[in-house]
Amino acid sequence: DIALIEVEQLEQEARRQTQSISEARQSQAEAVAGLLAAIGWVAGSAPTPEGGLDAGLDDSLPPAPPLLPQLEVAIADSVIGAAQVRLARRSALPIPNVTLGADWDDPGAPGKTLSVIGLSMPLPLWHRNGGEIAAAEAAAARAAAQLAEARLTSARLVAETRIRFEEAAGRARFARDSLLPAARRLRARAVQAYQAGETGVLPVLEALRSEREVSLAAVRDLILFQEARAMWLALLGRVQ
Repeated sequence: DIALIEVEQLEQEARRQTQSISEARQSQAEAVAGLLAAIGWVAGSAPTPEGGLDAGLDDSLPPAPPLLPQLEVAIADSVIGAAQVRLARRSALPIPNVTLGADWDDPGAPGKTLSVIGLSMPLPLWHRNGGEIAAAEAAAARAAAQLAEARLTSARLVAETRIRFEEAAGRARFARDSLLPAARRLRARAVQAYQAGETGVLPVLEALRSEREVSLAAVRDLILFQEARAMWLALLGRVQ
């Protein structure tokens, strides 16, 4: 026999579960809609997710490359800036122009053809393309400063993303391997004790609530792990 108050408590717990299921369905539908919008999916039904939330949880952290993609871009920009400075400076060098020709109308040598060689030199000699050189030097200095900033930013991103990944993975493993099994054992023991007549229904309800809360926390920890893993792979320029 179950007391009336215990029956009402069981009914109230069932109502709370109904609300939780409705919230879960809503969150799932919103997540799927966001995924379809992010990948531009327009054909047919939504793609089916593969794998569990603990996928990759037991794998080692993929090593970071010597140069991150964004740092490689900054290095390339700096190299281009330096090359443009060299090109601008070379264009400022005075290069003489040589002209070759022939003259048939020299009064001092009638009937003869004289070869003519002309040489021209631009003036002033050492003050040409000053504006282009200054602009190229300014662009190169800016690229060098952006490269130094990119090196610092890359080092910070690697350190922050690595610690986030490692800590999130540790919490997710602890929740999966320790918290969840313990909550399930406590719930099973509470049910066994109730079936044996050793306790009332309240300890069973408390064990069910505790298991639900631990399960929700474990799911959140696994989601945070997957987000940290995705950030690490994106930082390395990898899609999988």
